[in-house]
Amino acid sequence: LSDSYNPDICVAEQKAWMELIAEVQGEGQIFYRRRRRRVKRKSGNIDDFCRRWGSQYSYMVVLDADSVMTGECLSSLVRLMEANPNAGIIQSSPRASGMDTLYARCQQFATRVYGPLFTAGLHFWQLGESHYWGHNAIIRVKPFIEHCALAPLPGEGNFAGSILSHDFVEAALMRRAGWGVWIAYDLPGSYEELPPNL
Repeated sequence: LSDSYNPDICVAEQKAWMELIAEVQGEGQIFYRRRRRRVKRKSGNIDDFCRRWGSQYSYMVVLDADSVMTGECLSSLVRLMEANPNAGIIQSSPRASGMDTLYARCQQFATRVYGPLFTAGLHFWQLGESHYWGHNAIIRVKPFIEHCALAPLPGEGNFAGSILSHDFVEAALMRRAGWGVWIAYDLPGSYEELPPNL
């Protein structure tokens, strides 16, 4: 799913998609879609996908433009979902990578040093009541559609309108409906880029 609007980026995305299909013979199995109307940011794009095609899938994996997961990590997430039928979301623990500014390199180093301990601690304390970072996670589609639709906040001003931190709210809604939200803290192969500076 893409929300790109820059014509050059849109062309590059389509070209990369066609090259990927040719490379892995993925015709009819790998899809690219860019919305014409960009409503409600990323959560609107996911909502649109779920309404149109969600019933055709058991799970979906959400990535950001600056995140990536290995095939083994994706396969492991599917196996974890299959083995845990009460899990609604399983969040991987992405490692920071890919940036070369001083600030980003310091952040990358810090996440390599204490990130594994931090996420293991989150897993220990939160168990199946974790939060969701909005990317690098697998989601059980049916309960997500049934329980995680985000209505705009009422009123006017800064605290009204679309919910920006949709991921935390979606995790809470999934939990309220009785589904587990887990962190797969020890799963390798999940990466994201950090901002290059403050």
